[in-house]
Order: sequence, then structure tokens, then C-alpha cells
Amino acid sequence: MNAVAALRSYVLRRRLGGVGSLPGLAVALVPAGIAAAVAWHGEVDARALYLRLAGPLGLGFVLPFLSMFATLPVFGELWDRGAVGYVFTRPVPRWAPLLGIHQGAVLAGLPAALLAAAAPAAVLSAVGPPPATGWLEPVAAVFAVLAAGLVVDCALCVLLGAWSRRAILWAMFVLVVWGSVVGNLPGSLRGASPHRYLAALFRHWTGIGADELRGLPPDPEPPTAPICLLVLAGITVAALFLAWRAARRRDIL
Repeated sequence: MNAVAALRSYVLRRRLGGVGSLPGLAVALVPAGIAAAVAWHGEVDARALYLRLAGPLGLGFVLPFLSMFATLPVFGELWDRGAVGYVFTRPVPRWAPLLGIHQGAVLAGLPAALLAAAAPAAVLSAVGPPPATGWLEPVAAVFAVLAAGLVVDCALCVLLGAWSRRAILWAMFVLVVWGSVVGNLPGSLRGASPHRYLAALFRHWTGIGADELRGLPPDPEPPTAPICLLVLAGITVAALFLAWRAARRRDIL
């Protein structure tokens, strides 16, 4: 088994099964809990409520914490057990373990992302009629956006985990402040945040109008879906490249 597959399997074992998966699942159920609480108090527009929960809450809260829970504990375990030195001094390219951790974290986060997309729809369908177009299309669109966000945010977490032993503090700043907060601010500054491109993807793939959804900032000239995917892919590649540079320069032992 090569280094990429070995680290990918290690991450999946640690983060997908047992207690390691519980924090991500708990975060993923937050939108469903809010949907149940709101629906309990009376009739609601199921589609509007679902998109409001899946959009601002899913992208601004669920996605950053899913990414951190899927990625950063792996680096913490490697540091605490002294295994980082073994991983990075084996006769393999230093990018290989990092790529394996990234792949494993994304795969480990996908079930929770699917739960975050599907659970609110299940709750709302139990208390009221479904949208005219059904639930499959919006749930699939939301899951696709969350999956794209996982790829980007997990790459940023890999960079922070390889660069600093205090990665959780930096991740809170990068994913929550720079990602969600700056990405929701009006003006040109939000163009530097991946959240802007995820929000644009959300609008494109769910088919929601620019003025239909509260919680996502108005975007008079949203980038097209191909541009969004290109920018997000560029951020992912850049983060993994910088993680490789950090692993090369860092005195691991």
C-alpha cells in the first residue's frame, strides 16, 4: 500500500467510525434540529426554510466545523503519538501523506455532509407537504455544494495542520472569520474568500434567485458556476502545495 492510500485509510478508520465521527454528525444535525423547532410552531414554507438552513447555516457553520473535525484531529493524533516524525521521514515524497490525509478527510466528511443536506428535508417532509418540485433535486444540489466546500476547506486544514501545532486556532480564523464572515461582507473584499464562490454555486445549483434567500449576501454580479469551480480548485491546489512546502521546511523531529 502506498503512502497516499495508507494515510487515507488511517484517516477513514479514525474519523469515519466510532466516537471520531460523532462531532461531525452532531454538527450536521443542527439544521435538522432548527427545522424541527421552527416547524413545530406552525406551518412553514418548506422549500424556503430548507434553503435558508442549507445555505447560510450550512455554508457558514456546518461546513467549516465538518472540515475541522474531519482533518485536524488526525494531525493532533500524529503529533501526540510522535508518529509525525515517522510519517514524514519515510522514503516517500512528503506530498504523499498530505494528499492521503486530505483524501481521507474529504471522504470521512461526506456522510455528515449528506446528513446535513438530507436531515432537514426529512424533518420538513414529516410535518408538511413537500415542495412542488420534490426534495431530491434541492437535497442533491445542497450536498454537491457541501462536498465541493469540503474539498476546499479540508485542503486549508491540511495546510494549517502541517504548518502549526495550533492549527485549530488558525482554522477558526481562516474558515470562520476569513471564510464565513469576510465572505458575507459587502464589497470587493469578499472576493478573496472561498465562501463567496460557494454561495454563488449554491445559488446556481439550487436555482434560487438572488433576492429569494436571506442570510446570503446579495451579489449583483455572481461568478458563473465554471468560474466558481475553477477558483475553488485553485484554492485547493494552492493550499496543498503550501502544505507540502511547510512539511519540507518544518523541523519535524
